[in-house]
Amino acid sequence: MKLSGRYFYIYAFTAFIFGFAFMVGLNTSAATRGMKALSEDASELVEMTNRAARAADFGDVSEVILTLHAASLFMPSALFASVRKELRKVSRGMR
Repeated sequence: MKLSGRYFYIYAFTAFIFGFAFMVGLNTSAATRGMKALSEDASELVEMTNRAARAADFGDVSEVILTLHAASLFMPSALFASVRKELRKVSRGMR
């Protein structure tokens, strides 16, 4: 049987899935501990992200986004003019 190199990623993915399935089947308790640790880390990242989003101040950014959105709805070419104007404001503010 000749394996086509064109489908190598499919063979690699299939081998990974079978290997993972065998690993879980042979050592269920270790797999459970590993997945529990991953889920705890994921929930901690979600909590940290929520705290950071609540602490951030998006006041000025939201005004700029609404201005650009209104410009893009009115006339798509006006979007680039609004972006240029906002970038000029930002560059003046940084000086």
